Amino acid sequence: MGATIRRAGPQDAEQLASLNRVVQDLHRQRRPDYFRSTPAGEAAAWYRALFQRPTAGAWLAELEGRAVGYLLTEIHHRPQSPFTFDHRWLELDQLAVETPFRRQGIARALITAAISDAREHGIRSVEATSWVFNEATHAVLRELGFSSKTVRFEIQHTPHTRSGRRVT
Repeated sequence: MGATIRRAGPQDAEQLASLNRVVQDLHRQRRPDYFRSTPAGEAAAWYRALFQRPTAGAWLAELEGRAVGYLLTEIHHRPQSPFTFDHRWLELDQLAVETPFRRQGIARALITAAISDAREHGIRSVEATSWVFNEATHAVLRELGFSSKTVRFEIQHTPHTRSGRRVT
């Protein structure tokens, strides 16, 4: 039996916060300098606030009434400039599926639901951003026809010191 995919709402904030630990733990493990441990209550409050933004959306995957995965989305609009055309797109963000339920098509189903909804609302472009270490997500995106659009680089500088003291 496949997962049921539905739109999530403010009433699902606690479930989203609970599911978030899957992706947050991966991010904290790989980039402890960037990601922090988030208390469940703080995360739930953040998800409730998310639904106040008209451009934000969320999808929930359920198996036999139990939430096992989710996907957040955000609609963006960039007006025409001297350099680019007017552009409206849906961004996929925070995709997570609980470990025992992976490799069953749940991530694919969540993404497909969001893409279908975007099409129904006249949004032709769908984009996703993922950390370089998240190969599982990259594989799903490639299977669905996504291709790389940009590459983002970073450099981490060591704080300068004077007389053995850190300068801030």
